[in-house]
Amino acid sequence: MAKIVVYVVVLAILWCLFSALYIIGKHGFGRKETVRMLTWRIALSLGLFFFIVMAGWLGWIHPHLIAVAPTAGEVYNQVGF
Repeated sequence: MAKIVVYVVVLAILWCLFSALYIIGKHGFGRKETVRMLTWRIALSLGLFFFIVMAGWLGWIHPHLIAVAPTAGEVYNQVGF
């Protein structure tokens, strides 16, 4: 469920960003619509950040562990010397 929310919000962020880009390209800078779209993008980005932090804290999502290469001593012990 959390993945779906993240995907939908990311799509909404991209929609706001490209809508503002379209408005800038068509009408130039200084339009209220551009400011409104970029404000929505910032608000959605902050909301997504806090949602991901909350989802991790509540256990809805789990971070992936980074695989660590074995040390020389571990490899040495596995070989059987």
